[in-house]
Amino acid sequence: MRLEDEVLGRKKVNQAKLLTYGFKKEGNGLIYETSILQASFLLIVSYKEKKINVQLIDTKTNEEYTNFRLKNMNGEFVSMVRGAVKDVLADIANKCFDKTYFGCEQANRLAKKISELYHVEPEFLWESEPSFGVFRHFDTKKWFGIIMNVAKEKITGQEGMVDILNVKLEPLKIPNLLKRKGYVKAYHMNKKYWLSIILDETLSDEEILALLNDSYKLTSNKKRSLLK
Repeated sequence: MRLEDEVLGRKKVNQAKLLTYGFKKEGNGLIYETSILQASFLLIVSYKEKKINVQLIDTKTNEEYTNFRLKNMNGEFVSMVRGAVKDVLADIANKCFDKTYFGCEQANRLAKKISELYHVEPEFLWESEPSFGVFRHFDTKKWFGIIMNVAKEKITGQEGMVDILNVKLEPLKIPNLLKRKGYVKAYHMNKKYWLSIILDETLSDEEILALLNDSYKLTSNKKRSLLK
């Protein structure tokens, strides 16, 4: 997971607040520069195409410093640099981002519709996975959906992060759906009964909500096991 995604979590950028914070317009994006660690580094934070990116420049060599991104680099100096970058990002997140349930617009639209239809809100059950939101029946507490923000490489082999939705379906229905773009084998669930839907606007909200309704019905019977 990118450091930016780790710090920003489930928050949506507010461009007006970025400008107030000190970001400047540059091309079709925004940029903010600040010195950290007694001016040893220049931290450049850019916002472009709905994405925050950071670049760190060593002021002595005028070269980009990337060791703070390497997970296997845990020395005292690297940890100090990484912590300083996180502190700046956290301050920007707190002052310039609005909290939302999930990272993408489609996931948040679906969460709102689920609330209207089934009168439940996502529950974030795991401290180690704060972006995983579970939807479950009010009475039986059985899951009928879970939205997760996961690395694309685990789903499609690409770089970056993506929100996915897991739903439970009749086993005979799943193979045909897997032939279509936007559907993949269930992530972290029983693949015989569950399916993952990529929330990147490939599939319409209406189509996804129809499958969610099937999942809601399949998991409503108290006598049926959730994962079989």
